[in-house]
Amino acid sequence: MGIQAIVKTTNFESIELALGATFSQIEVFPLDNGLFGVSIPTKVVDTLGEYAIFEQLAKLEHYELWSGEWRKPKSRWKFW
Repeated sequence: MGIQAIVKTTNFESIELALGATFSQIEVFPLDNGLFGVSIPTKVVDTLGEYAIFEQLAKLEHYELWSGEWRKPKSRWKFW
């Protein structure tokens, strides 16, 4: 199953940066001012794994269509 999400960002390049090499294999399209649709095909999810995809998406504020929830970007800093 593919993954679809809506990303809230001020620029398209931040999506490319967050998704890295995966970016060339997915579809990203503008929706509204500051919102972009992201469609990740099943083939990519099967190759990389859902966990890896969601780790990449976690760098951005996004709405997961499957869960129906907005997710804030995770901090890159971890303190134990």
